[in-house]
Amino acid sequence: MGSEKGLAVFGGKPLIHYALDVMIPLCDEILISSNSESYHNLEYEVIPDEYPGIGPMGGIYSCLNRSKNEINLVLSCDMPFVTVELFRCLLLKRGNSMICVPWYVKDHFEPLCGIYHKDVVKDMHMFILKKNYKLPDLFMQVAFMPVNVNELCPDRDRDCFININSPEDLRKYNF
Repeated sequence: MGSEKGLAVFGGKPLIHYALDVMIPLCDEILISSNSESYHNLEYEVIPDEYPGIGPMGGIYSCLNRSKNEINLVLSCDMPFVTVELFRCLLLKRGNSMICVPWYVKDHFEPLCGIYHKDVVKDMHMFILKKNYKLPDLFMQVAFMPVNVNELCPDRDRDCFININSPEDLRKYNF
């Protein structure tokens, strides 16, 4: 992106605010995973990675460790089309799973839009110690509930999970 992704303006507001707009009605605690000081002006706690440089597993692990809640919603700031209703559907479908995320076909998941039970940090820690940072590998080792994207976004399919990763994406998808 060339700068802090969550602060890139999309549709008139920073990307981070799309994620906050989804989380605020659903969560009593909001933690922002970032190794940057760019988010310290927001009213939420910013959690740096305990294991820097290992990707999304590091951020999720660090936030789960600090969370006061058993059930935790995870949403990347670069998915501005995810809705509160999508998370409500995930919550209904999660059952007793430790992790519940959207999936397409075969092994294509949306691990940065999901529900993670706090107890999964024990399993994550074992993966981190083994230097396996692939979230789908973790999914296969815990009580996991994949939810078909067609159930979550019946009219929009994959559009719900468009990632804004570059200035070109900002221009392409901006409304």
